[in-house]
Amino acid sequence: MVILACSLRYGALLLPLWHGAVGRAAGSVVGWKCVAVQGNSGIMEGTGKAEYGTCVDMLTKRDQEMLVPSLLPVAVPVILFA
Repeated sequence: MVILACSLRYGALLLPLWHGAVGRAAGSVVGWKCVAVQGNSGIMEGTGKAEYGTCVDMLTKRDQEMLVPSLLPVAVPVILFA
């Protein structure tokens, strides 16, 4: 029980790393959407469509940035208490 409590505590301490990576990914999506709407006024009127492939490519690149912070809360307690 003590090991579980300690591992949860150390895992929670690493959460800000993951939160920062997710925030940067979300910020890039918002920036992309603003540019897409400004470049194609038909999106707001419902007559045009945005190119979502660009957004998917951008998030796929950001996914690799989020991989390490996502694994840290799982790996650190296992390494410390194994």
